[in-house]
Amino acid sequence: MSDCVVGVFVGGRSRRLGGIPKGLLKHPVESGSLVERALSMGRRVGSEVVLVGKHEAYEGLGVRMLADAPAGVGPIGGLAALLAHAGERDAIAIACDMPFVPIELVERLVATSGGAAVVPRRAGGLEPLCTLYRPDALRETLADAIARRSFSLQSVLARVELRELVLAEDEQRWLDDWDAPADLVRP
Repeated sequence: MSDCVVGVFVGGRSRRLGGIPKGLLKHPVESGSLVERALSMGRRVGSEVVLVGKHEAYEGLGVRMLADAPAGVGPIGGLAALLAHAGERDAIAIACDMPFVPIELVERLVATSGGAAVVPRRAGGLEPLCTLYRPDALRETLADAIARRSFSLQSVLARVELRELVLAEDEQRWLDDWDAPADLVRP
């Protein structure tokens, strides 16, 4: 077990799915919901697990929730809250709507040293919401981006030293997420 905080991001509005809290959708293979699976993986590799984003639908899970800081700016506000909460510990951000992320990938993130962030790469680019962040190496860049109202996690990652985990072709599906109704029927 590592000394890190795992933050499961649940704050999205899920507009394309009619506002349904995506993390509460049933996992396509395993029992339980997407968020329960992500929390379980986080507990297996981290010393603490939190939900990132305040959403009343998740209050019954009994897991600490971190409000975005600042609110209303998308995932960058959640990442700022997660890093503030993490203090000196590494922080892993995992989106609740990624049903295929295996524990092996999360373990690879934890085991990789160096850089301000350890980020999986696939053909579509970097995935900032399945990433290990090192708060001390990232706080200043993140604060600067928020102050400049540049709310893209991709632009933050472009400004820091990274360690990339290049995913093999058959591993790239691990980062698929559920954003629209058509995604829910994929095997």
